[in-house]
Amino acid sequence: ILFISLLIVSLNYWEITLNAFCQNIYTILYFFVMSKIYRVLLVQLNNKVFEIVNIIFLMVFLINCYWFDFRYEFFNYATSMVNLIFSIYGIIFFSVSERGINSGRFSNYFWLNIALVTYNMCLFPAMLFDHFIIGKSWSFIPELLWSIVLIASILLNIVLSISFLQVKNVREEVAKK
Repeated sequence: ILFISLLIVSLNYWEITLNAFCQNIYTILYFFVMSKIYRVLLVQLNNKVFEIVNIIFLMVFLINCYWFDFRYEFFNYATSMVNLIFSIYGIIFFSVSERGINSGRFSNYFWLNIALVTYNMCLFPAMLFDHFIIGKSWSFIPELLWSIVLIASILLNIVLSISFLQVKNVREEVAKK
């Protein structure tokens, strides 16, 4: 979906409505896919925690549908909520793994978690305040906000690469044994 959104922007820069729609679908799918990943990684958490978080996300999503038009506006508050939720999940993962509860194959997800926490913590303030700052039409602030998004994406890709290399090295060591 992100690829389709980028393709729309590059082919027709002014078709923001279609791009916003794709970006909003991406946010929804990102939330549910990453929630499922964290549900697997944080098996020791009660499932009710994840159900409550899903309800909170859906409430914020519905408020955004009412407040902003789904077709024309980025769901910055829903995106901010997603970023906050995944940052909290990541911090919980760190605290659980520090106590030694996560072991074996789940310890391989340490760098993946760092990538997700870094990405979501960088995006949280940018997405939370983007309507306020961009709405004020300050000259360089929109570029600064999108620079934060770009830097967060670059950091995500770098740390994800480290994560994949680590998992590959662990698999090669296991295969040698």
